[in-house]
Amino acid sequence: MFNCSTVFKQNTLTSYLPNFMIRMALSHRIGAKTKLGTIAVPLFQTAARNFGIPTLSSYVTSLFTPMNGSHKMNFVERFVNFVNDLYDWLYLNNVMASYEEPIIVEAFGENFPPLKQIMRNVSLLFTNSNQFFEMPRPISNKIINIGGIVEMKVKELEPGTKAIVDNSRDGTVIVSFGTFADINSMKREMKMAFLEAFAHFPNYEFIWKVELSDEDAKVFAKYKNVHPVKWMDQKSLLMHPKLRAFVLHCGLNSVSEAVQFGVPILAIPLLGDQLYNAIMARVKGIAVQLDVGQLNGKGAEQLLADGLYKVLNDPSYRQNVKLLKQKFASTPFGAKDKLIRWVEFAAEFPT
Repeated sequence: MFNCSTVFKQNTLTSYLPNFMIRMALSHRIGAKTKLGTIAVPLFQTAARNFGIPTLSSYVTSLFTPMNGSHKMNFVERFVNFVNDLYDWLYLNNVMASYEEPIIVEAFGENFPPLKQIMRNVSLLFTNSNQFFEMPRPISNKIINIGGIVEMKVKELEPGTKAIVDNSRDGTVIVSFGTFADINSMKREMKMAFLEAFAHFPNYEFIWKVELSDEDAKVFAKYKNVHPVKWMDQKSLLMHPKLRAFVLHCGLNSVSEAVQFGVPILAIPLLGDQLYNAIMARVKGIAVQLDVGQLNGKGAEQLLADGLYKVLNDPSYRQNVKLLKQKFASTPFGAKDKLIRWVEFAAEFPT
């Protein structure tokens, strides 16, 4: 992975930028008349401030350290939210910029404008969010939500996976903690808590995306309804009629896919915006949320089993996610259409 300085110092890459723009500074450097921003998470405070959007701590929750509820905070929660916002403003908005500015100056000269100024002149900002999956907050017409821009076409499951799903008695549950979570670093006690919890549901098959050590593979082999796989066709599995639930870390793309295919969630957020996404899923009534910190000690197995039982047996979760699925599907302008139309508009009328 290239760091910021490495990217800027590659003259070959910089000369190729008309076709491959990296960040706002580079788009300004090549003279692009229309600048479009993208973020892979919901709108967060620093990005909002760059567009002059108010982010009042009294009711706009911090993305990376949200309150364990919604925008309806009590006094203490509002104070904590204010402190989180203050950190966000001091660090993300100022400290990080102080590290990046010298790199920009070294690459493009002393007369290059500050990053904040460039960001304020962005025509549009596309966020990986959806209006039906957000808390109330001030917004701008420059913010375009395109969350759920998922290709709905699915492929036939490979024979081994298809046999597992088709032969499951009560259904199948898929388990994935994303690309960056190293399951091998998970404490053995936590792995065993998951496996023992899954054993509470012998009529369900669990397909777990995980790379195992030889030692762990021997342990997993003892649990006949747990099937570890290095890769799985997540979308095709989510669309399968026998898919009953999704145990996940609540990365926004995976949450969007679960909603679009109408699958309830057992949410176990790990880092970044995942806690915010998990809270939103819980508030919308489509997920049971667990704290990963509680899965290291005694009672972890029962917590997981209880959470799974609710998701699998309480019909309200499936009803709520189906309603949200219908809203996603019936939006007057889909995410892909909005992206194309707004890009064309911004290109025609640069600001």
